[in-house]
Parts: sequence; C-alpha cells; structure tokens
Amino acid sequence: PECSGPISAGKVTINGVDYHPKCFFCKKCANPLKVSSYKYVKGRFYCLNCVDKTPDLYHADRKENQLKTNKTDSNSQTIKKDSDSNKNQSNIQTNKKKSCLIQ
Repeated sequence: PECSGPISAGKVTINGVDYHPKCFFCKKCANPLKVSSYKYVKGRFYCLNCVDKTPDLYHADRKENQLKTNKTDSNSQTIKKDSDSNKNQSNIQTNKKKSCLIQ
C-alpha cells in the first residue's frame, strides 16, 4: 500500500523523509521496524531477519551495497565541484515536501 497522507503527530524520519510509525514496517513479514535496524532493498523496507533469510533480498542487498561502495570510490577520485553548486543542491533537497511515501 502507498500512503501519502499528512503527518500530524509522531513520525519516523529516514534520510530526511518522514513516515508514519505505522507505515514503517517490513514489507515481507509486516513486523514494525526500528530506525536502528532495517534494510532498504529494492526500494522497500525490510527487517534484518527477512533480508538475511531470503536469498533474493540478501543478494540484492549485497549488490546494492557493492554499487554504493563503487560509487563512493569513484566519487573520491573525481575533482570536487564548486562549493556554491553543492550548497544549491543541498537547498533543493531540504526544500522537498516531506510526506509518507511507503510503496
């Protein structure tokens, strides 16, 4: 289910996006998740247990982590862009509307 309702009381914030606590659950087992222990695999939230015990999720998680590692390595080898450009990008991201967008 997708929730795009307003968040008026109580929220869980993940990477700058706010979610209703009831919307922050494992897509596989439907158990509530904790901010300190979850995985975001294939565009969905999962508990650590489900990712570790589901081969498809486990391998997708490893592949996504490898891609992030490769991206970080390549970014460290590129020339750093103008700081004003970076500030503008940060402002754009901070001004995005925050709402519950669980898929």
